[in-house]
Amino acid sequence: ADVNLQTKTGWIPMHFAVNTGLLELVELLNSHGGRADIVNEWMKTPLDSAKERKNEEMLEILKRRPRSMPF
Repeated sequence: ADVNLQTKTGWIPMHFAVNTGLLELVELLNSHGGRADIVNEWMKTPLDSAKERKNEEMLEILKRRPRSMPF
């Protein structure tokens, strides 16, 4: 399955995980190539949302990208 598949409004699973505060899901998506740099209909990335929420633990997970993956 494509962990970065977008809805019609540009949301990806990582947007939903970050916006609902599901750390374990963010970790799982991140480990399977979930991106934090895809914008949704509001021109926000999952990383933007984590920053707005000042969720340091989530930010650390999102910044922990395998070197072979873009960010």
